[in-house]
Amino acid sequence: MEKLASAKGPALLVVFLALVGLAVGVSIQRDYAQTIADAFQTLESQAILAEAKVSGVLRGLDIGLHGLAADHESGVPLPEKVVAEHQRSFLKSFAEIRTVTATDASGQVIAAESLQTPGDLPVIRAFNISGRDYFRFHRDAVSDDFDRMHLSRPFIGSSKRWIIAASRAIRGEDGEFHGAVVATVIPRFFESILQDILANDTVDVASLHNRQGDILYRVPDSDTHTGQNVVRGESFQHYLKSETNITRHIGAAVADNTRRLVVFAKVGDTGIDVAISARFDKIIARWYPLAVAKVLLFAVFSAGAIALYRQWQRRRMATLALAQSEAHFRELFGRAPIALAISDRQGRVLLVNQAFETLFGYRQEELPSVETFRQRVYPDPAERAQQEQYWRESWNEAAEETRRPSPVEATAVSRDGSTKTILISRQRLGDDMLVAIIDITARKEAEEKVRELSQAIEQSPEAIVITDLDANIQYVNDAFVASSGYGRDELLGQNARLQRSGRAPNATYDALWASLRQGRTWSGELINRRKDGTEYTEFAIVSPMRDSNGRITHYFAVKQDITEKKRLTEELDRHRHHLQQLVDERTRELEIARTNAEVASVAKSAFLANMSHEIRTPMNGVLGMAHLLRRSGLTEKQTSYVDKIEVSGNHLLAVINDILDISRIEAGKLQIDETEFFLNDLIRDVTDIVGQSAVDKGLLLRIDVGDAPQEVRGDRKRLRQALVNYLSNAVKFAERGKITLRCHTLERREKDSLVQFEVEDTGTGIPPDDLVRLFQSFEQADNSATRKHGGAGLGLAITKRIAELMGGTAGARSEPGKGSTFWLTVRLGRTPHDGHGPA
Repeated sequence: MEKLASAKGPALLVVFLALVGLAVGVSIQRDYAQTIADAFQTLESQAILAEAKVSGVLRGLDIGLHGLAADHESGVPLPEKVVAEHQRSFLKSFAEIRTVTATDASGQVIAAESLQTPGDLPVIRAFNISGRDYFRFHRDAVSDDFDRMHLSRPFIGSSKRWIIAASRAIRGEDGEFHGAVVATVIPRFFESILQDILANDTVDVASLHNRQGDILYRVPDSDTHTGQNVVRGESFQHYLKSETNITRHIGAAVADNTRRLVVFAKVGDTGIDVAISARFDKIIARWYPLAVAKVLLFAVFSAGAIALYRQWQRRRMATLALAQSEAHFRELFGRAPIALAISDRQGRVLLVNQAFETLFGYRQEELPSVETFRQRVYPDPAERAQQEQYWRESWNEAAEETRRPSPVEATAVSRDGSTKTILISRQRLGDDMLVAIIDITARKEAEEKVRELSQAIEQSPEAIVITDLDANIQYVNDAFVASSGYGRDELLGQNARLQRSGRAPNATYDALWASLRQGRTWSGELINRRKDGTEYTEFAIVSPMRDSNGRITHYFAVKQDITEKKRLTEELDRHRHHLQQLVDERTRELEIARTNAEVASVAKSAFLANMSHEIRTPMNGVLGMAHLLRRSGLTEKQTSYVDKIEVSGNHLLAVINDILDISRIEAGKLQIDETEFFLNDLIRDVTDIVGQSAVDKGLLLRIDVGDAPQEVRGDRKRLRQALVNYLSNAVKFAERGKITLRCHTLERREKDSLVQFEVEDTGTGIPPDDLVRLFQSFEQADNSATRKHGGAGLGLAITKRIAELMGGTAGARSEPGKGSTFWLTVRLGRTPHDGHGPA
C-alpha cells in the first residue's frame, strides 16, 4: 500500500497544482476584469461630472444669447447705444468670447461689439454671414429648432486661431425669422472644466466633440488636437451607433493612435459630447503587480507543495517539520495585532489569539463554540440571529477558495460590559474558518463626529458658504438660503458677486482678496442685496480651506446679518446724544403749560367778574322792550330793530347756557342721558339749526355720513350741542367756500362703536400757537378787544368735555390761509337693529 501510495503521490501532486493554478488563473482574470471595470467607472463618473458642468456653462451662454436676441425681437427697435451696452455686458460675462454680432434676416451684420479685438469691428460690421452654416441652420430651421442655440463646427477665424460660433435666431412674435445673434467663442472657453476632470489620476485626456467628430477642445495638447476630426475612430463610431447617453469602449484613438479606454457622454440636446479617456497600458499597469504577485505566490505555493511532498516521503523529517511549522504558526497567530479565531464547520472554536481574548475579555476555554460566543457578545437576539446567518452564508460563499466573503459590521459587548463596533472578515481554510475581527469603535465615533459637524454647519443659524478659488458657490447652508432669498439651486454654481449691492467700497473687496491670496483670514462688513432687491449688512469671516498637502482649494465664509444691530446701535447713539436736549425741551414745555394754565385761570376770573353786568342789562332791558314793542303796531324799520334786539337776547341766553354748562361740567354734575336715535335725524337737526346761516353767507354745506352706524344709543341732546358748536364756528369764521360735516367709524366692538365727527371749513385757518389753547375755557383764537367775531370762548371747551363724558375726545388741525378741521370722537352704543335709519 505504501508503494502504491508512493506511486500515485506525484500524479496527485500534479493534479492538485494544476487545479490551484487554474484557480489562480481565474482569479487573475477576474482581477483584470475588475481593474478595467473600476477604470471605466471612474471615467464614467468624470464624464457625468464634465457633462453637468459643460451643460451648465452652455445653459448660461444660451441665456445670454437669448437676452441679446430679445433686444431685436420686439416691434420697436432699441437704440444702438442700448444694444451695444447689452452686447458689451454679455462680453464681460464671458471672457473667452471674442466678438458678438447681430444680423438681419439677410445675414447682414447690424450690430457688433468686441472687447478683445475692437479694431476688427469696422470689418465685422460690414460682413454678411448668410453663407455660414449656422446662419442657414436658424433661417431654415423647423419648428423644433426655432428656439435653440446652435454651436458651429470649429473653424479658423481671421485671428488664425480656432473659434466656434454660438448662435441663436432672432424671431418675431409669429416665429418669423428676423436674423441671428452670434458669439465667436474661443475653445479655451471649456478649458477650466476639462482641466478639473484631468486632475483625476485615472484620466489623462478630456475632450469635447460635436456629432460630426470635430474636436472642439482637448486637454492636454489643445493646440495640436483642436479642430481635428475623429469621426473615423472606432470608439467614436461605436458611440454614434449606441442609443444610450453614455458609452464605454476600448480601442485605438484617432487623435494619438493610442489604445485607450474611452467613455462618451452626451451633453443634453446641444449636439456636444464629452469624451474622457485613459491609456490602456496605464490602466493595465495597475493590474500587473497583482497578477505577478499571484503568479509568484502560486510558484511559491507550488514549490512549497513539492517540498511538502518530498517531506512526506520522509515521514520523520516531515513530522518534525510539521511540528515546527505548527509552533511557528501558533506564535504568529498568537501575536497577531488583530483578533483572530479559527472554528470548524460544526461550530467548535479551535483556536483564538491573545488579541481576541483582550478584545472580548474571554479566554478560549470560556468559548467552546461559536454559538457560545454569539450568546455572550451579542445580547440582542436580532443581532445574534443576523451573525448566525452571516456565518452560515460564509461557508456557502467559501465553496470556491478564491472567493472571499465581504466584511460585515456588528455591535458586540465585551465581558466588562463595554459596547464595541467591530468589523468581521471570514475566510475558509479547508474545513475550518478563519475569522479576523477589527475594533472600529474609534473610527465610527470619528465618523459620527464628522456627521455631527456636518449637521452643525447645515443647521447653523449663521449663513455659511463655500466657494472655489474663483468665488463660484459650491455649498450653502439653510441659513444662507434664508438670508439671501435665493433658492439653493439658484446659488450653486453662481459667483459670489451675485449678491453685491454696489455700495460696499472697492477697497473692502481688495483687502478681502489680498488676505485670501496670502492665506490669511479676512473679516469685515459687506453690504449685499437679496433676491427681492432689499439691501442688508453682513459681518463676514472668510477663511482659506487647505487640503492634506497644505494647498488652498476653497474659501469658507461665515456671515451674520447685522442690519438690525447697526440700526439699533445708531438709534441708541442718537438717543444718548440727544437725551439732555429732550429733557431740556420737556422742561420748557412744562413751564409753558404752567404759564398757559395761569393765564387761563386769570381769563376765567375776569370773565366771571364781568358776567353779572353782561347778563342783567340784556335780560332786563333788551328782552323786555322787545316783547312790548312786538305787540304794538310796528313799521318795517321798527320790526328790523326788534329783530336785532331778539338776536342780542338770544346771544345773551347762549352765553348764560354756556356758563351754566361749563359750571356743571367742572362741578361734575353734568349727566349723560342715553337714548336710542337715528344718526340721520341728528344730522338733520344740526343742519336745520345752522343751515340757513350758511346759505345767507353763500357757503356750501356738505354732509358725508360714511360707514357710521345709523341706529345708535347715546346722549342725542349733548351730541347735537357739540356739533352745533362746531358748525356755528365754521359758519362764523368762513367767508366763502364750503363746510363739510362727515362722520365715520374708527372702531367696532360688541356693544358699542367709536365714531368720529369732523367739521371742515375753508376759512382763514388758525395759527399753531393759538390752536393748542382753543379747547381751554374762556379762550379764543383772537382774544383781543378788537376781534372781529364775538363769543365767550366756552363752546369748544364744552364740546371737548361732552366728548370726554361720552368716551371720546376732541381736537383740531388747521393750516393758516387754507381752513380748519375740528373733530370729536364719542362712543355710541349699538342697538339690536344697528342698521340704516330713515333717510
